[in-house]
Amino acid sequence: MSLQSRRGFTLVELIVSVLLIDVALLALVAGSAVVVRRQVVLRTRLGAARIAANRLESLSIAPCADVSGTARNERGIVETWQATIGPASRRDLRDSVAYADGPDQRSIILRLGTAC
Repeated sequence: MSLQSRRGFTLVELIVSVLLIDVALLALVAGSAVVVRRQVVLRTRLGAARIAANRLESLSIAPCADVSGTARNERGIVETWQATIGPASRRDLRDSVAYADGPDQRSIILRLGTAC
């Protein structure tokens, strides 16, 4: 039996194909890690927006008065709110929510004007 008539892959071809598959799988895992990290950031941002919206809703149904306050939750989200009475009995509501986005500090600010 001569070498010309044998069928199959050589050892070098198999090693190269395994290396290519490994590189592809590593790229897929790295991409998944980025997606998971981004999902965590978006979930935190959505939670901060919900906190601000809930505070503005509760301030808008409260009696007209100048109030302000600060709150911090267990995830390190810091909320600062303020309700002021302006001219013509117009109430200005402001809520600022600061949260961590990795090493950066981000904030969401919502404002609402209502009549007293």
